[in-house]
Amino acid sequence: MSPSLDILNILFARIHILSQHVWLVDSNGNSCLHSLCSSYQGDPTSVENIVGCFERIVHEASRESFSDIMSKKRAIQFMSLQNHHGCTALHYLVDMLIDEDITCLILDKALKISSELASIVDFDGESLLHYCAQEGVSYPVSVYRTILNHYPEIIQLKSNDQKRPIDCLLEVGSSNMRKVILF
Repeated sequence: MSPSLDILNILFARIHILSQHVWLVDSNGNSCLHSLCSSYQGDPTSVENIVGCFERIVHEASRESFSDIMSKKRAIQFMSLQNHHGCTALHYLVDMLIDEDITCLILDKALKISSELASIVDFDGESLLHYCAQEGVSYPVSVYRTILNHYPEIIQLKSNDQKRPIDCLLEVGSSNMRKVILF
């Protein structure tokens, strides 16, 4: 027995409404992706939600038909959404460092869609690499590599106070600095 036309119309309407909610932002300008990345509590469910959300966006963006070109543009626009501080969800992801491997996986997938996502700076002019560098000693070299492999030009981006990511590393005296510079 096939579903009635009314039931199908209701289902399609719900799907359309849900897809529109993705674009809603809270009073701080945070999208659901910002919220997922900033609310990580170390539990497996949080990780699954964050990875699942990014994978869904990547999946939507990686299709190849004409209508799917629009999906890719929408995915890039969604990942480019900046909150009231100018941060994208990727800024939050790098800042929170959910897990080294997961962070690298998500960054790699997102930056494969558009390496330009790495060039987005917050309102202080700070890029993803600035965020890594400010964490200093403990920040994993693999995250730097992932970002730099997709967008090497980011190394030259200066923040509003004219600091490049390397300047931030020098400021905090990172023991990883040598590894980052020499990789």
